[in-house]
Amino acid sequence: MPVFIGSVGLLLFTLPVQATPANKAALERHYDKFLAKDLARCTTCHWPSENKNPESVDEFPHNPFGQRLRMVGKELAKAGKRKDIPARLKIVAKEDSDGDGVDNETELLLGHNPGDANDTPTKKELAQAQKRHVEFEKFLTSYRWQPFETVTPPAIPKITPHFDPLPSERRGNISSATAYYPRERNVALRGAAALSSPLAGERIQGEGWGRNPIDAFIAAEHQARGLKPRPEASKYILLRRVYLDLIGLSPTPRELAEFENDPSSRAYEKVVDRLLNDPRYGERWGRHWMDVWRYSDWAGWSGGNQIRDSKPHIWRWRDWILESLNQDKGYDRMILEMLAADELAPEETNALRGTGYLVRNYKMLSREQWLEDTIKHTSQAFLGVTMGCAKCHNHMYDPISQREYYQMRAIFEPHQVRVYDTETNAPTYVFIRGDERKPDTNRVVLPDVPQAFGGRFNIEPVNLARFAAFPDKREFVIQDTIAASEKALANARQVLEKANGDKPPKPEKLQEHRLNVSVAETKHASLLAVIRAEKLEDGGRKASDEWREAATEA
Repeated sequence: MPVFIGSVGLLLFTLPVQATPANKAALERHYDKFLAKDLARCTTCHWPSENKNPESVDEFPHNPFGQRLRMVGKELAKAGKRKDIPARLKIVAKEDSDGDGVDNETELLLGHNPGDANDTPTKKELAQAQKRHVEFEKFLTSYRWQPFETVTPPAIPKITPHFDPLPSERRGNISSATAYYPRERNVALRGAAALSSPLAGERIQGEGWGRNPIDAFIAAEHQARGLKPRPEASKYILLRRVYLDLIGLSPTPRELAEFENDPSSRAYEKVVDRLLNDPRYGERWGRHWMDVWRYSDWAGWSGGNQIRDSKPHIWRWRDWILESLNQDKGYDRMILEMLAADELAPEETNALRGTGYLVRNYKMLSREQWLEDTIKHTSQAFLGVTMGCAKCHNHMYDPISQREYYQMRAIFEPHQVRVYDTETNAPTYVFIRGDERKPDTNRVVLPDVPQAFGGRFNIEPVNLARFAAFPDKREFVIQDTIAASEKALANARQVLEKANGDKPPKPEKLQEHRLNVSVAETKHASLLAVIRAEKLEDGGRKASDEWREAATEA
């Protein structure tokens, strides 16, 4: 056995570049691209072994930096805290383990060994230290995909529970549905802050290619990585890029020739303006936004006249998206119309098409799946977060509680295919562990949004115009309904007339067709009577003899 260990030790320690112990790998992961290749070795923390044939790790003593990391690890373990390499590195970052006057992290970021006093950064290198520290801190606070790291759930904001014991009070008591939120919120969910140009007041280094503030940010990253900008693209390439970007199609040879022969300084801007006014702009970017908002045509069983997913009229929402983009409608207005056009613009048929966003989630076979998709698509598309996890438990890495998931659901609970609050008292319950078969019926959840997003959510009644509340009473709808009834009656009479001309006549068929005509005539007369009675009622004449006559006839 000793011979075997010695052989392995010889293999590992005479080839340190190939060795990948856990601590060295952790050091590399922590500093990532900021760690020089020469430091991604065991010698960053260890001195070479004096034994030509080392048989154990103990024969590679720690240098001052490695020894300090080792001691910090013991201290953290004794205190019951995390003792992994990243935790230790944070503690010793500002220390100077080798006593050369430069702290450990600065030496690592500048490519020098923090455990070797003879390996010290030059003055020129030290001049870049602050910049390297800023870049590294930015890297540490950015999101890094670490699939094997333990996820620590975020702290859920502490707020007063929003439960209403009586479903009937759910929408009548505005104060009980109002939430006030603290100013301090999760850092990742704070509003965007204005940024100053990284090179404000300075000329962009290089060849002066920058034309706007955005270029300054790009130039700063170029300089940080030692990159140089590419030369300006040719007119041919520029035109192809803008065409593919704005309308998704390549320019024709004629369009290319016109652009190349246009010497004006606004040649490019003129092309952009023209393409933004091209109907194909809405078609190209409509595809993008329809993907974000999860557009899909209807699905079902046409043979059985069964619609299972979405609705046949969903194409109207598709056209609304394209037209809105081509009309330069604001993104904020588009969101409002998709979620609430029935209240914001109840008599604007063009705006009402936007509510197809909610209709698209229709599921004939599962109301639960319908609402689940609505919450999922709304949170992903408009809030930039995934909330599906919170259906069953508090979110693991966003500050969203399970209760807040159902508060979001309560906002959409009352609506059906025709987007308005059909059942204003429709209760919402928390499903125990997300199981719709086990609702917690002891408490009704009030509509609200997750506290982490800030703001407050108020429910206020909206007075709708008569035609908005009863769209089937609009005159064109009435006329279309009458026309359809007249057509059905005319068809029934035509079939009877044709049957009368049969030779020899078929008594049983004649009897059937006469009955169909009688039914069609009765339905038509009843429809006209209903329409007449409703118009009298809407005009405040429900107590009149005319209304009673029409109602009796209906």
